[in-house]
Amino acid sequence: MIQGKKSILIILLSLSLLIAVYDLILFINSIFPTDYLQTCFGLVFLVLVIMWVDLDSKEQNSIYRPYDYGFFNVYFLDSIFTLLFYKNERD
Repeated sequence: MIQGKKSILIILLSLSLLIAVYDLILFINSIFPTDYLQTCFGLVFLVLVIMWVDLDSKEQNSIYRPYDYGFFNVYFLDSIFTLLFYKNERD
């Protein structure tokens, strides 16, 4: 489990550094980065941080998790059901 945490953290830091260098190169050339790339990176960053926090919290025995349904159920299925609820409420 320690290796999973370290690999997620290395990927997270590497992607952040890569995007920062890419933005710097574009800024030097007076070009704005695309919104699509920034949005995708924001989503990937969010998912990686959630995965890292989930793995880290499972190693801490002192943390009480009353609703430990798993990463996939809580963060992905709930968001789908929430979007469906809002869509049905709007109609």
